[in-house]
Amino acid sequence: MGIESFAYFFFGNNVIIGPHIRKQLRFLKEIVPIT
Repeated sequence: MGIESFAYFFFGNNVIIGPHIRKQLRFLKEIVPIT
């Protein structure tokens, strides 16, 4: 899955889920190491 499509899906879910944004951001940081 491309980064762009993943990000679109990921942040699209954040808009719907709302309260779970922080959880998903942690999950994203685990998948994509931020330097």
